Amino acid sequence: MRFCGAQPDDEREILAFPALGDSHLRLVEDDGLSLDYQQGGYTTVDVVMNAGREALTLTARRSHAGYALPYARLRVRLPAGEKR
Repeated sequence: MRFCGAQPDDEREILAFPALGDSHLRLVEDDGLSLDYQQGGYTTVDVVMNAGREALTLTARRSHAGYALPYARLRVRLPAGEKR
C-alpha cells in the first residue's frame, strides 16, 4: 500500500448488466508504474457473458499472463432482482 488508509488491491469487481445474447470484456492489468507492458509485462483476462431467457453464464480466462495479478478472483455483481 502506498499511502495512509490505502486498501489492499486484492479484488476486482465487474458490474454486469445482462441483455439477451453474448457480451465480451477484456481486462488488461499491469503494474501501473513501469513501461514493462511494452515487453509483455501485462495480463489480459477475457470475460464472456452468455445471457439467455432462462440462464446466465459468465466465464473468465487469462489470454496473456505476463504480469502476476494482485488478486485471485473476480467478483461479479448483477442488478437487484436478476434471477437468472
